[in-house]
Amino acid sequence: MGLTIFSSGLSKISKDFDLRMDSKFFQKIEESDFLLIKKTKHNIIELRHTLIPVFEDFQFEEGKKYKGLLTDAEYFEDGEIIDFLEVTKDNHPLRVRYSAKEGNIVISSLKGAKVNAILVTPDKEDYVWSNGFYIFYNKSDYFETKYIYYILKSDLLRQILDENLSRGIGISSYYDRDLLRIKVPLVPRNKQIETIKKIEKIEYDIKEIRNSIPNVQELIEDVFEKNLKYSPMTELTKKRKTEIFSTNLKDIGKRLNLRSDPKYFLFWDKTKGKLFKSNKISEVKLRNVMILYKPTILKKGELEKKYLLIDKEDIEPKMGIIINENEVTNIGSDKIVFGKC
Repeated sequence: MGLTIFSSGLSKISKDFDLRMDSKFFQKIEESDFLLIKKTKHNIIELRHTLIPVFEDFQFEEGKKYKGLLTDAEYFEDGEIIDFLEVTKDNHPLRVRYSAKEGNIVISSLKGAKVNAILVTPDKEDYVWSNGFYIFYNKSDYFETKYIYYILKSDLLRQILDENLSRGIGISSYYDRDLLRIKVPLVPRNKQIETIKKIEKIEYDIKEIRNSIPNVQELIEDVFEKNLKYSPMTELTKKRKTEIFSTNLKDIGKRLNLRSDPKYFLFWDKTKGKLFKSNKISEVKLRNVMILYKPTILKKGELEKKYLLIDKEDIEPKMGIIINENEVTNIGSDKIVFGKC
């Protein structure tokens, strides 16, 4: 990537609220003056003229359970909420505290967030959001809320947030006031609506295609059962209710790990360590055919050469194939080089 040198006047530095010495931040000011799109025939407007931050505490009620959302990637997939943390008035992380109403737009404040903007619909009003999210509402008459949502959801805006506006060592984030300084084209309402309809059509088609893709793992297990005449031990993994079982102390002594974990002992006592049900073929322990691979760790920062970065969302969950890869020369956290594993 190399070292890039640029100069900036003191008048530009004084535009920053915090007078920070951040080359990435001032390079963005110098090159594009916070413009999201450099060339446009439309007038431009800062996001602060249309978006207003909302910080409204969630009103917990005694004895009720709620759906808490942290910024962790495990709660989201393809921009949709797929999981949540069950919380109550007396049992919830202090940072899980904000409510969002229909029409609000929620966006993570963290660098490298695995989820872009989320448009709050009626079914999302009962979530409790962590303070790692920014919540906005559209106050303007000249922007469609969903149009602004698609702008905030774009990879172009995420790239600016991550590479130019984020600050801090370790867990980096950006200030909402910096986001609101970004300038976007003031597109006519009819063009906004036309754009929204086109994107909605694409989103619908993608969702239909994904829903039509069979679960590869289920297909593999079906082949195992039909061709090799044995089936996976699914009885334990599919249990969803509390059950009581007993085990002998002498059996606990046979384990390499003397841990008090009922799920662990239930597996070994019920299946004897077998992954499949079959008495017709010989068996072998995985340790006789596999060894633990020790991958190389790349430390965060500048890299000596280019690497292909693959994140969790770059892998199609049903097919198990890589659908996207990014060429990088700088990483914000330690990464694993998979090599030949």
